[in-house]
Amino acid sequence: MPKQEEKYDKVLLGLAGVAALGVCGYLFVVKGDFPNQFTSKTPTPGKDLGVIPTEKVKTAQQRLLEAFNWEAPVKANKAVPLNKSVLVILKDGELFDMFLEDKPLRPPMTNKYLREHDLDYLAPNVADLDPDNDGFSNLEEFTLNTNPKDGNPTDPKAVPPVKHKIYFVARTQDDYKIALQNNTMPLSVRRSFPAPARGIFINELPQDFSFEPGVARFQAKAFVAKKVPDPRLGEKDVSELTILDRASNNEVTLIYREEMNLATYKAKLEFRLKTVQEREVKEGDSFTFEGVPTIYKVVKVEDGSAQLAERKADGSFGEPWTVSPRP
Repeated sequence: MPKQEEKYDKVLLGLAGVAALGVCGYLFVVKGDFPNQFTSKTPTPGKDLGVIPTEKVKTAQQRLLEAFNWEAPVKANKAVPLNKSVLVILKDGELFDMFLEDKPLRPPMTNKYLREHDLDYLAPNVADLDPDNDGFSNLEEFTLNTNPKDGNPTDPKAVPPVKHKIYFVARTQDDYKIALQNNTMPLSVRRSFPAPARGIFINELPQDFSFEPGVARFQAKAFVAKKVPDPRLGEKDVSELTILDRASNNEVTLIYREEMNLATYKAKLEFRLKTVQEREVKEGDSFTFEGVPTIYKVVKVEDGSAQLAERKADGSFGEPWTVSPRP
């Protein structure tokens, strides 16, 4: 019996709670005047919404359908893209606009070249960098108008000709001094340098001769006995012997008792493409560099420069160019 009474108590308490919630809800609705607040109203045209501007709506719709061409304003001969950021670099307290060419960030390279090839223009040594690892720096490729990001050696627009890696270092020479010793036949010609000194006789003209065994370097071609007035001696003997020097393929004139240096000139060269190769080549000789199939010829050697030429497919040599001095 006691357990059954407990169940009845719980049921009664639950019913009483539900009744209390119902009374509270009723009072809340009545107090808040909810029925009036949820009453729908019908708007009066032209009064609550106003007159609809149909013409303006049509005009606005028409403008939305029109296509417009955006033209960026121009400043300092450059279009200013207002719809995107502008690349501006601060260097030494000065602003550099990378889309303007009047003030290059890394001269002599232009801003356009740096920008279009996506070079690391923030690096102070960007001119010396070689991003495609072809042996040519960014500055060299800019100067030669090639692509610094393309190292394809078969594409002339990607890699410059390797001849631009040949540099002139110095001119060297091998002295060769000779002189006409007398002015009557048979003529005597003497070599004083290089040692040992040697002499030969010219018995007839023309006559081949040499101071070394083997192929005759010289040919005596003509002799002229000649004298000129001299304020001290009355007259001076300036007899002339014309000879052909086959080493240089030049005709030279030996004057009686005046020593002439028929020096052989050489060009000291360096080839700098990833590694350094050195060559010392006599004027008129041909040569190559290791790893380079091209044959070059030293056309002319002067005190501060040298001229080289490339051999073409037909065996002839092309137009010579002056080699750049070693940097």
